[in-house]
Amino acid sequence: GGFRRLNLGVTDISSSAGWIKLCQRQKMLSIRNHEKVQEQMQDIKNQRKMELSAADQLRSSLLDFERKDEAETVVDETNPLLRDGYEVFPAASQDLASERMCLDIAVQLRQKGNEFYNQKNYEVALRKYGKARRYLMHSYFITSQEGKLQCNDADDRDRLLSTTELNLALAAFQIPRAGQCEDICKTLLRRDPTNLKALYRLGCCHRDFGDIEKARATFKKGCDIAGDDAAMRRGLRTCDDKIRKYREATNKLASNMFGKGLGTFYPEPVKSEEELAAERDLEDQQKEWDDADAKDKELETQK
Repeated sequence: GGFRRLNLGVTDISSSAGWIKLCQRQKMLSIRNHEKVQEQMQDIKNQRKMELSAADQLRSSLLDFERKDEAETVVDETNPLLRDGYEVFPAASQDLASERMCLDIAVQLRQKGNEFYNQKNYEVALRKYGKARRYLMHSYFITSQEGKLQCNDADDRDRLLSTTELNLALAAFQIPRAGQCEDICKTLLRRDPTNLKALYRLGCCHRDFGDIEKARATFKKGCDIAGDDAAMRRGLRTCDDKIRKYREATNKLASNMFGKGLGTFYPEPVKSEEELAAERDLEDQQKEWDDADAKDKELETQK
């Protein structure tokens, strides 16, 4: 039931005993009302916890990563080997009067990131790419007409932003931060749904972190956009191969469970020479695809 209201009559307050009885009754009702309020507040808190979806949890973790990277970028500026001389947050700089200045600084920061990436210092590379991205994003908010870029320069900035985000996603992939890599690729794909490199990064992220079905769908989308792209075709073949092996292993397990019975041990059947040769060919083919993927990643980091 809901909360109860006191209905007072003349007979209830006509004597001292009536007053005592009334006060006791009011006290009991106040206690019950307080308990009901506490129960309803707890229900609201529990409901909010239940409504915290996986997407909200991912967003929270991404914000934590972003704050952590920004704090470490501040520390980098105190290290002569890591500092670049630019403000961590572009808005704090008093000298940024034009979009061109933001663009030039972003180019230098991205080059710094490439140097650290080639040294396999992925954490610092990620922070440099993130800093370059902040300067590029800041350039969109400069209102001075004198500092505006021309059309061709604005196109260069858009391309540099996409390239920087691809570098950022690759560095996050290497650390590894699957959620951050996925989020960056999806952000880029919202601006440019046909960006093959972003699709390839996203597919590799899904594939290497266990979501083969999503990886296959992403590589398939890339193949639909560019059917002659070798990296996309290799990624799709790799996913098909992993799905096939998983299904074979599942079917074999089910066959052993229902055919032989649980808790019994039987020797594995001896494979023929033809079956062994076929398995070796498949392993060699898989190694060629993995080597090709590694070369693609190395070439992309050098661009």
